[in-house]
Amino acid sequence: RALERALARHPRMRTECGDGLRLLSAHLPPIERRALVLIDPPYEDTAAELQSALQTVTVAIQRLAGAVVALWYPIKDDRTLAPWLRRVATTLAAPTLLSELWLHPRDSRVALNGSGLLIVNAPYQFDTRMAQWLPELGQWLDTERVGGTALRWIIDESA
Repeated sequence: RALERALARHPRMRTECGDGLRLLSAHLPPIERRALVLIDPPYEDTAAELQSALQTVTVAIQRLAGAVVALWYPIKDDRTLAPWLRRVATTLAAPTLLSELWLHPRDSRVALNGSGLLIVNAPYQFDTRMAQWLPELGQWLDTERVGGTALRWIIDESA
């Protein structure tokens, strides 16, 4: 609700308190034919919700091919995440940038080792800028120096 209040003065922005994965297609495409879609599922059942999130991103891009879609995902267990990222690379048909930051070893048994952001149709030079500040952010946050960062195109810009 705090996000709703913060964005209330911006009439072209919308927040949804509910199952945004199911509600998204009703809002696309917007009249402006431009959109930034931020998807942040709860990931209580990580494997199932990763698959559901991928389906949602696919629908969003089908409904508005030029939408910038940012999907947050947890880095909890590489055994679950790596196959999902391979599915992303074979499923989506739009330039897709992967950005990750982890503070614990990626296969650690802590609840959350890090976070990733999948960005479909990233804005021009977004990757260049992120390549500058992501490692710096990692250094600031990873005080024990056991984590890392990654930034790569999993679907090339020219796709």
